[in-house]
Amino acid sequence: MHLHHYTTIHFPHLNTSVGRTVMFITNLSPPPQPFITISWSFNGENIINSTSDSTGPGYRERITLNRTTGSLELRNLTLADSGQYIVAIVKATTETIIQSTELVVYEPVSNASITGPAEHLFANESSANLTCEGAGHITLRQWMKDGQPLPPGDNLFFSEDNRTVSISPVMRHDAGEYKCYLANPASFANASHIVIVNYGPDSMTILSPDTAEVETFTLLYCSVVSVPPARFTWLFNGQQTSVHEAGYVITSISYNNSGDYRCVAMNDLTRRNVSGDHHLSVKGTDI
Repeated sequence: MHLHHYTTIHFPHLNTSVGRTVMFITNLSPPPQPFITISWSFNGENIINSTSDSTGPGYRERITLNRTTGSLELRNLTLADSGQYIVAIVKATTETIIQSTELVVYEPVSNASITGPAEHLFANESSANLTCEGAGHITLRQWMKDGQPLPPGDNLFFSEDNRTVSISPVMRHDAGEYKCYLANPASFANASHIVIVNYGPDSMTILSPDTAEVETFTLLYCSVVSVPPARFTWLFNGQQTSVHEAGYVITSISYNNSGDYRCVAMNDLTRRNVSGDHHLSVKGTDI
């Protein structure tokens, strides 16, 4: 009389997506003598039995059984494939090994997108909502900004489901690349959105020498902080010049270039302007 010895082992839980292939791999090596029988079942219903080669409905074209290890490949997964899988293997010694696992099949996450404000944003004035949407079974939403996790702040709030980020009012430092990551245990997708915050111009500085020697190259440079970049106008002794760049270039300065220079910077979106003055004296070359 043979006494059957049963060994029960639990696989780790498996997570995967619709349409993929999963491998149920046993921890058995090919034995010296073939297994007497290998039987796989799903939620108590037969998948395949190696003795009779009987295959459960819907599995014939989707499975491959490794008869030396008892492992099973299952292809073209559907949501209905989620559940408990059990393999019972009878060895030549009549020892029976039972292994089980749980499989969860998810609808894959896809089509991630971020919807943001269509109008221009102005620092300290505008508000913005960024909303992240996607398809599939979403179990996690995470927001990033410029490659770092996005925490709530004094002017930044998350909706209860993490779907929407609200910024009110937007500040200069809120400009940057926002990313939303959508995920479930088997798949993920992400989308990005660039937020531009318009401000300025301000913090004007005119970089120029106070004096220049006649016939030398001289540059007056007007520096401001502005988004979008400012548009410049230069005045000399109260009269508008033809220079509309940040740099006022004098290739060979003369005495006529001595005087008062004014830089006016204008932001066409904010409709703000700022100006600065600089006096330049031209002197002769010492002999």
